[in-house]
Amino acid sequence: MSLAIMEAVLREDSKQFDKFLPLIYDNATILISGSSDMRVREFAGLLLRKLAKFHFNS
Repeated sequence: MSLAIMEAVLREDSKQFDKFLPLIYDNATILISGSSDMRVREFAGLLLRKLAKFHFNS
């Protein structure tokens, strides 16, 4: 799964994000763990912040 697709999922509202999360989570962890690219690091930070807000609001 491309980084662009995963970044697009981050921009979805909470309801859509909830639906997409199982699809992107595994791919995101693989991407993040295997990369030192700055764009991937920024994505990782955004994903963690979104997950924290999502979990807090659930």
